[in-house]
Amino acid sequence: MITPKISVVVPIYNVEKYLDRCMQSLQNQTLKDIEIILVDDESPDNCPKMCDEYASQDPRVKVIHKKNAGLGFARNSGLSSATGEFVIFVDSDDWIDTTALSIMYNEAIKNNVDTVFCNHDLETNSGNFDTVHEIKENRLLTSKNEIAQYLLNMIGAPASEANDRLYSMSVWHALYSVDVIKKANILFFSEREFLSEDVLFHVQYLYYSQRVSLLDASFYKYCLNETSLTKTYRSDRFLRYIDLHKKLLSLFSEMDWKVPMDYRDSVDRLFLGYVRRNLLRAHIPKGEEKEVIRSIAKNGYLKEVLGRYSVNEMQLKLRVFYWLLSKKYISGILLFRNLI
Repeated sequence: MITPKISVVVPIYNVEKYLDRCMQSLQNQTLKDIEIILVDDESPDNCPKMCDEYASQDPRVKVIHKKNAGLGFARNSGLSSATGEFVIFVDSDDWIDTTALSIMYNEAIKNNVDTVFCNHDLETNSGNFDTVHEIKENRLLTSKNEIAQYLLNMIGAPASEANDRLYSMSVWHALYSVDVIKKANILFFSEREFLSEDVLFHVQYLYYSQRVSLLDASFYKYCLNETSLTKTYRSDRFLRYIDLHKKLLSLFSEMDWKVPMDYRDSVDRLFLGYVRRNLLRAHIPKGEEKEVIRSIAKNGYLKEVLGRYSVNEMQLKLRVFYWLLSKKYISGILLFRNLI
């Protein structure tokens, strides 16, 4: 049996209105030697039947029907069946350019890398796409120090930067070595436990990655989906941010990168950014805003992180926000919410 060049893992849950668009972009790839692994996470709509129909029409399509356990574990199921040299993850409500897999695979082979990161295109409210241009030139990362620095900038940018991170932490804009993943037994954690399973995957994966290509190209179309979990308010979200922060610190402390790494600053920036965006953008039920903000502002764990982070080096607007948060000025934070 010929080994596919790329395994495409597609977790599927309640996306029947988007699935055809995604599948057309995958089945029409200019790179034909691929396998498409559809992981039906016990989808309640017509997706399970649609998956079986794709498989009956295209021998490159595999279908896994499993009990619902969330995105991270669905990706794990796909990885367990992947037989390709490389793997790419595509969310079923998004799609990719038809040349994506060919260009990324050729880049990996040409430069003998185990990982290729690209830019991505973000759908606007008008339905057009704008490129999120994080990678501005083609680069090869060939040392552990370079790879570690890329990871830290993916987790959290230096305090002086306006953006919370310099590179997207999502797994869907990259090509990964299946050999690296399986030899190191790297798995996704559940987003139901830590909220951001992608960043935890990258901390594990990039530790073992030897050569990384940063490609100034954009193939992935990240589409607006108002029903996605990231748009939904959860009362336990702040506590899950704390869990993620603790888990990241734990993972880094267990690893010996053998290069200088001030990982705590990056992890703290990630945590503070999540807290800020949750307080300012989450759709908190009307009438509950003050109590939600107050309960977070007085949290001892947040106070500890704010106390050690270099807030004074941040951009003025961020300094003001975190000062209001540290002083528990609820009305000031509410004003910030109303201004964005």
